Amino acid sequence: VATWLQRELDEQLAAIGSRLAMVRAEATAGTFGVPLEPQHFTVALKDVAKRLELGAVSRQVLFDRAARVLHEGLPGLYDALDSALDNLGVPAARPRRHPSHDDVTSTEAAASRLAADTPVPADPVSTPAVGAAHADLDPAAIDTLIAREAEQRETLAREMLDRVSALPNMTVSLGEWLGQLGAVLQHEAAADQGFFNDRSHPLRRIVDDLSHLQMFRASPDLDPAEDPLREQVSGLLAPVVRGASDRSMLSAVAESLGRLTEEQSQRYQRRVERVVEACRGRDRVRRARLAVATELNRRYMGKRVPAVVPPLLRVGWRAVMELAWLDPARGTERYAAQLALLDGLVASLGGGAFDRDIVPPAPEALFDRVVQELGPAAFDPFRRAMVEDELRRALLDPLAPRPALVPMPALEGVDEQPAPGAAPEGVSPEGWERCLTRCASIAVGDRLKLLDEPMGRQDLRVAWIRDDRADFALVDHRGLRARDICLGDLALGLYRRRIQLRPMDGRPISDLAVDAMLGRMEQRLAYQAAHDSLTGLINRRQFRSALEAALAVPDRADGSGVLLLMDLDQFRLVNDIHGYDTGDRLLVAVARLLEGTPGAKVIAHMGADRFAVLLPDVGLADGEKWAHSLCGSVVRMPFDWQGQALALSVSIGVVSFAAQGDGLTNLLQAGEKAISAAKGQGGDRVYLYCADDPDIARQKESVQWVVQVDDALDRGRLHLRCQPIVPLRPGSAQAAHYEVLLGVSSGSSELLPVAEFIEAAERYHRMRAVDRWVARAVMQWIAAHRDHMPGLHGFAINLSGQTASDPGFVEFVRQQFDRTGIDPAWVSFEVTETAAVADLTRSAGIIRALKAMGCKVALDDFGSGLASYAYLKELPVDWLKIDGVFVRKVVADQQDYAVVKSINDIGHFLGKKTIAEYVADNDILRRVREIGVDFAQGYAISPPLLLDELLDRQSSS
Repeated sequence: VATWLQRELDEQLAAIGSRLAMVRAEATAGTFGVPLEPQHFTVALKDVAKRLELGAVSRQVLFDRAARVLHEGLPGLYDALDSALDNLGVPAARPRRHPSHDDVTSTEAAASRLAADTPVPADPVSTPAVGAAHADLDPAAIDTLIAREAEQRETLAREMLDRVSALPNMTVSLGEWLGQLGAVLQHEAAADQGFFNDRSHPLRRIVDDLSHLQMFRASPDLDPAEDPLREQVSGLLAPVVRGASDRSMLSAVAESLGRLTEEQSQRYQRRVERVVEACRGRDRVRRARLAVATELNRRYMGKRVPAVVPPLLRVGWRAVMELAWLDPARGTERYAAQLALLDGLVASLGGGAFDRDIVPPAPEALFDRVVQELGPAAFDPFRRAMVEDELRRALLDPLAPRPALVPMPALEGVDEQPAPGAAPEGVSPEGWERCLTRCASIAVGDRLKLLDEPMGRQDLRVAWIRDDRADFALVDHRGLRARDICLGDLALGLYRRRIQLRPMDGRPISDLAVDAMLGRMEQRLAYQAAHDSLTGLINRRQFRSALEAALAVPDRADGSGVLLLMDLDQFRLVNDIHGYDTGDRLLVAVARLLEGTPGAKVIAHMGADRFAVLLPDVGLADGEKWAHSLCGSVVRMPFDWQGQALALSVSIGVVSFAAQGDGLTNLLQAGEKAISAAKGQGGDRVYLYCADDPDIARQKESVQWVVQVDDALDRGRLHLRCQPIVPLRPGSAQAAHYEVLLGVSSGSSELLPVAEFIEAAERYHRMRAVDRWVARAVMQWIAAHRDHMPGLHGFAINLSGQTASDPGFVEFVRQQFDRTGIDPAWVSFEVTETAAVADLTRSAGIIRALKAMGCKVALDDFGSGLASYAYLKELPVDWLKIDGVFVRKVVADQQDYAVVKSINDIGHFLGKKTIAEYVADNDILRRVREIGVDFAQGYAISPPLLLDELLDRQSSS
């Protein structure tokens, strides 16, 4: 921490270095005649405070360093610094004397003023809490946290290299280069906290360009003598391989490698462009030939035409028409004229012309025009002369016999592979359809690895695809045309695994690696949040989701669906007598027994000795039999402690879905009552829940709450409380702030349950009005007590899911800021994870708009809904509030500890601060601090209190 602070201060001093150097030089030379003005340091101090947001401890460290620097240069600067601090409004604090500065009393006073942390001491509520949070702070613990984070970044750097090394066309030389970069990459990742979020970092650019260059190299490696690119890259990387890791050197290498990559890319681009242009030209010729053949077949196929017409078409007249079809300028006109000439020729020689009304030109003119058009396209002079002689006799020799008429043969379009239809012999229809579907998804740039080519294996890329996707042109790593392949051959090659298809993602490889790493972190978090760490079964939260899904299945007319809750009898005695390790071993054994029991589809460990089983397709009678069978299996289950067999039994409550309709809460409550009844009867029992059981109390009709909500809004029976959120590390550059909590009272001033009030407001769409009331009231309170805000720092307002997707709320907030004139930095907002993800696009837009006004935003209850990493990247929040469900048992439950740690790691990975809520005692407080959580909130810090009580405490201090 001290090293980091010193580095930050050195950067700030460098910013005013020229001024400080000039003053020192004048003082040393004895020519200093201009008094140093306080504003020279005021600007620097403000910049330091803004960048570092220092707390009390950090500010003292900073001043000690600054005082030492300034004292070496000019003692008179202390008076100027003292005035600057007064101008900044920094209050005086208890003097601190530095061993080397005992004779400079004014300096120490200035030091104390700079060291005084205005925000924390001015807050009477959070001060004791902060003290408690830091009471057992050990500098070694901070060093451990920093070292652990650096180690984690080193691990991620290794994972990034592993990801790049898994490229499909990896060459030996690229693998060597990556291995040589490994040490530098890990060192840089460990030293730079923002490495994985900085796309412009030179090392990331180097890795990205190396993977990009791989595209232009043959695999396996060519002989070094034939591979100049290999020698160039090795030369550019030489400084890094030798251990150079300063930023300027890395940037120079990255620039040089980037230029080389650009050169290779442009050369490849030009070559492929020529290939594509040739393919397009060839395809236009194909389409011209097909169009002419189609038109001539439409006009004359099967009809009787003069015998000279078919050889005329073969010798060059068809080519004449194809060239006219291809002419973009006069093609249509010439093409029509040539068709007319052919019609005139057929009519003149007695054939059945397509256009029966055509008036052919005079024979001499007709002959001259045909010969003139034929010349540039008839390349065999002997055949052309024969056809011209036959035309001359037929058109111009009156003594020649009339030409014979012959049936016009069909003209072929192009020699093409037939379009793939039915599956070839030996290929299943389903497999053939899958391969054709894969072919339909191929895009330009995708890689095709041909495994059994006559010239050996080839790794090629798709450069061009015909419009009808019947033909593909492939190029090699140099961008040169390698071969063409038709759709049928490609699909058959995929089916027979002679061709491997690898779609290409053009994103930088470092981005792909970072995404993959975070994706794995998210998967681990999702698994940890959904499964019990001891038994491996799904946990309570996941079981509730499965139960909700089962209840949502429509039309359960057969009465199927059974819930079983199971408790181990006398489990506490097992723990007390034989120890917790034995109890854990017993829970694992029961879990394995449940998994091996036929018919159990969804099994969960609900905590302690409670298990749950869901039988969605079983009726109540069969469910009861299943439960009795399970009771017998547990009794017979072999389990011993130190060679002594333990007697085991279970109590099971059985509830039919039909007995409780589709209410999840009612169903679980019924299961609790059933299992209590089973245990009350002595255990080793199965108890079927009955709807008319007198022990089951009916829930109040929730519609009654609508009246309470409207009444509270109309009559002003809402009031505000708050609870501090405090930083857990000294010098963390963060200050405490407060979450605003809602309170509700009835007409008789009786406090109402807030949770049920909010549930009713959300169900009946009153929450937008409630949120706006809270936001307006908080901003009005801040405006009325703005003098107290430097010590309170800010208030966080909770937003419901309805408000989080309400674009009008942004304008409402802007109007409140305009009306009250308060600083938006004093207001932040909290949005629950599930609410934000429900309408991600709107929520992200609203969050960005609130941040643009100067507010901060927290994502509340993170982990409860398990929003994916892709969603979290879309939400530009400042804080992640870890769901209190995990925090409550972070000390006692290793699973919850793992979840909290995973969420904290993901939050820090994405550059966000983390908050642990429901910190109920000092044990939890110590544990979340060990994990590295940034902020804490809960009764271990302070209970909630009214806003006015907050002022009273501040005044009394």
